[in-house]
Amino acid sequence: MVGFMKEMLKYQDMDLEIKRLEGGLLDHTDRKNALRMQHILKDCQAKLVELENKSKETLKAYNQYKSVYNNMAKNLEVIEKNADTDNISKIEGLVEAIDAIVGNLTMLDKEMATIINYAEGVQAEYNSIMKNARTAKASMQKYKESFNEAKQETEKLIQSKKSELQKQASKVDSKLLQKYKQKATDNRKVVVPLVETKCGGCRMELSAGKLNVLKTQKVIECENCGRIIYIED
Repeated sequence: MVGFMKEMLKYQDMDLEIKRLEGGLLDHTDRKNALRMQHILKDCQAKLVELENKSKETLKAYNQYKSVYNNMAKNLEVIEKNADTDNISKIEGLVEAIDAIVGNLTMLDKEMATIINYAEGVQAEYNSIMKNARTAKASMQKYKESFNEAKQETEKLIQSKKSELQKQASKVDSKLLQKYKQKATDNRKVVVPLVETKCGGCRMELSAGKLNVLKTQKVIECENCGRIIYIED
């Protein structure tokens, strides 16, 4: 292997290590857990807004039934006060009116009881959501603190390695380095050896003509994957 390729490979190894460290931060368990807790909090907030709307509707329905109930109760009192009569037909009419009002009051009692039970369910759901929200918030804070500590340490290490990488860049052929940077868009190796007669990256067979060029120039680009192929000693 020619000398300039050894420096290129060393640069690649250092660059991949930095990318691995940076990727490790994005994939850090505490970071993921903190984001998960954040999503739970957002979900809790959405549910609380929905519950608030339900509470308003329930209260409105309850007040409407309560108003009707009170009016009927007053009407019943008025009828009972006017029930002191000897007129049989009037008495029969009053009794029918009273029976109708009492029936309606009984029905309203059941409707109001249903609404009260529903409201109690809404309250219980609210308490549960608030409990989950408090737990998620506390957990998110814990995960954030833990991740920030790991992040600070890793970023110091990354900065140190980037300084070393910059020094190493001065030892690499400038044209080769430029090609490498253009192709190094992910964590895969860009510079790979020739394996028998195949690209060490995608394993595509090189033509006889390409092999001759490689032997002469020591470096070529794979026509299939675009990697930089070199010949090992």
